[in-house]
Amino acid sequence: MQPPPMRESQRWRPEEDAILLAYVRQYGPREWSLVSQRMNRPLHRDAKSCLERWKNYLRPGIKKGSLTDDEQRLVIRLQAKHGNKWKKIAAEVPGRTAKRLGKWWEVFKEKQQRELRDRDRRRLPPPLDGDERGGAGGRYDWLLEDFADKLVNDHHRRMMAAPILPPWMSSSPSSSSSPSVTLSLASAAVAPAPAAPPPTWGGGGGEVVVAELMECCSAWAK
Repeated sequence: MQPPPMRESQRWRPEEDAILLAYVRQYGPREWSLVSQRMNRPLHRDAKSCLERWKNYLRPGIKKGSLTDDEQRLVIRLQAKHGNKWKKIAAEVPGRTAKRLGKWWEVFKEKQQRELRDRDRRRLPPPLDGDERGGAGGRYDWLLEDFADKLVNDHHRRMMAAPILPPWMSSSPSSSSSPSVTLSLASAAVAPAPAAPPPTWGGGGGEVVVAELMECCSAWAK
């Protein structure tokens, strides 16, 4: 008759722990393969499972519950010193087993890595349309936009600082699109104005002008 299947993958039940504790009190923590035979009670666990259960959970002096802050700092220092040699680390942490410390370290390391990923994600700029569509260039679009904004702002400041002149007064050569005005005067279209004849003081005309001036002066003197 074959024995019932082992329940290695199942959690230990309280009645199984009671059988194991009673065996240890009577026979000591040894010869784990004889537990069922000596206790006359079926315990569907192999010798290795009984040893691990006793050493990691049922042994007197084992601390239950979460690690304290002091224990966590001690484990972090010891792990940096010894690496993942948990049996050696557990020898320096009273009441904690190598299995318990190893499990705590895995959870702690995963938590630290998750916090680092979240911190890097918050530090990066928000995704643009290219990132959401999975485009190759969307990852750097925000850099191009920042550069374009700075370029436009610099150009605007230079334009505001420089004097505003019409294109035809600028010293730079005008482009082909700038309007130009060309004035041409044809010699045949405009006739020169006749020169005024110089005043003559001699002759009859001159004497009349002088007489009129003398009359005006004498009238002003009266």
